[in-house]
Amino acid sequence: MENRSDEEGMLKEIRDREYRLSCTVYHKIKATEMKTNCFDANLKSKHYWSHRLYLNFQKSYPKKFIKSLHLMKLFNVPKINLNYIGRKNKCILNFLKSSLPDEVHELCMHTGTSSNIPICYYFKQILRINHKVLKKVSFIRFSIKRNQLMRLMVSFKHVKVFCLSFCKLSIPEPFDLSKSMQNTQIVRIDLYNTGGKLQSDWEHNQEEFKTLIESLATSPALKTTFKEIDLTNCGLTKSEARLVVQNNGFEVLQVQIIS
Repeated sequence: MENRSDEEGMLKEIRDREYRLSCTVYHKIKATEMKTNCFDANLKSKHYWSHRLYLNFQKSYPKKFIKSLHLMKLFNVPKINLNYIGRKNKCILNFLKSSLPDEVHELCMHTGTSSNIPICYYFKQILRINHKVLKKVSFIRFSIKRNQLMRLMVSFKHVKVFCLSFCKLSIPEPFDLSKSMQNTQIVRIDLYNTGGKLQSDWEHNQEEFKTLIESLATSPALKTTFKEIDLTNCGLTKSEARLVVQNNGFEVLQVQIIS
């Protein structure tokens, strides 16, 4: 028992040192880059749950920071935004593979590109880290195919909020979630602007929206947990959207469209 206690104590000390070191490295690199000694306000806050780490890859400091970690876990921070990651960012792959904390409450990946880019370059690594994201996952400005969307939903079925914003979907036919979404915790799906004119264009391609809802409806578990869907700027009226979701058995699903 004493040996086990000693091992646990050593592991805790190692994790604490990793936390302090990576935190120090981040702030030193950013302070040098931005020519300021100020910490990020949200990382300095005493309120842990408000902490959010923004890594903006338009700047050089995020790449320097990730390289400096070199296989070391990032300090614990509940919310991580990876912004302007671009089409093929090897630094992002390395970060997800080696340095993402063991638990992240929210993870957002934003390509930052003017047009959608295929998610395929990051796809395998995203699936590998699914268990680390606990509450909300967001993908912004990606092109996502039918089978990719199905695997993403299954992999992140344990989160509360599943978000696809400004994404271009390709769902020519329904996919089956009847056996793969048991014990899902998804309460809300955000599709802000994914149905917009420059994305999936559901105003003129409403069949694809119907196919998406039909696919979600194949899961008995989702029909129990799924309570809200955000369809703001998706080319649909609230009455059109409600009709589709109700026809697929989502009687209590709230449709949100903010004008």
